[in-house]
Amino acid sequence: MELYTKKINTAIFISGNGSNMQRIIEESQNGILKNIINIKTVFSDNKEAKGLNIAKNLNIHNFYLKQYYKNREKGEKNIVLKLKEMDVEFIILAGYMRILSPYFINKYKNKIINIHPADTELYKGKSGYLWAHQNNLKRSSITIHLVNEFLDSGKILNKYTFDIPKNSSLESIKRIGLKLEHETYSKTIKNYVLKEIL
Repeated sequence: MELYTKKINTAIFISGNGSNMQRIIEESQNGILKNIINIKTVFSDNKEAKGLNIAKNLNIHNFYLKQYYKNREKGEKNIVLKLKEMDVEFIILAGYMRILSPYFINKYKNKIINIHPADTELYKGKSGYLWAHQNNLKRSSITIHLVNEFLDSGKILNKYTFDIPKNSSLESIKRIGLKLEHETYSKTIKNYVLKEIL
């Protein structure tokens, strides 16, 4: 049995459905992350994000800041203040669709992790599965990386490749990719926290 003297207080940032967020929360409550991280809060830049309701149903504190839309700098400072109140030390991006500023990244240097639905060395930005579909790729990848000030350019922690069957629809590619995301993200989080933070 693995026992650790400290759990890392963690926030998850989302923008949409929160399926990766849900898996990570479940792993933190009863799975491989149980003795590793403590999910203190879920933040969303989208008031209508379904993931906020999922977090609420899982008894996880969650919040949305309206002023974030009006002024990113002011909004991020308020987010940092909230995270400091909860002693958050580590941030997981799980389908978070906004680019964090250098100010924010420097506050949590090497403590922000992201999952990208493509090989970051081949494709950066949103809609990675659509890119794979439009280019008729036979294989694509999931990249888990640290976040720096440049889009999808941080240090790669893990990369997982998956096959795309011939004539796959976009929805089929998404299903394959998301299944792999759910299977691999928590494992990488555990390894990174144990090696670099705890």
